[in-house]
Amino acid sequence: MADYRQISQDYARAAVNTSVLLNGGGAVAFISQLGSLVAAGFGPVVFWPLALWATGAFFAGLTYPLAFLSTRHVDRSERSSLSLVKDKETLIADRYMYGGLATCIGSLILFGLGCARLAYEFKLLFG
Repeated sequence: MADYRQISQDYARAAVNTSVLLNGGGAVAFISQLGSLVAAGFGPVVFWPLALWATGAFFAGLTYPLAFLSTRHVDRSERSSLSLVKDKETLIADRYMYGGLATCIGSLILFGLGCARLAYEFKLLFG
């Protein structure tokens, strides 16, 4: 029988890694070329995509500590024999989990917005 807990953790890890790679990769690519882009007059064009991707990378990075905190509270709930403590720790774990989902999804949205903004700016420039 499949271990759906492990499968869901693997998917979550892959989603967070994707968020980090997309946003971090986009930001690093632009930062490495920033001097030549600014010299060519594209500084204003790349400002918002770079800002969005950097913020997205930050959000993706926030997902890791939120996932850690969620996991720690799940562990606490499983180690407790008191149902009141179990319920409280599970509630806290769920809050961290939802926060992690929000930062991960927000990160992916910011990557998409950065790409859309860049495409829009180049469309304005080059028709």
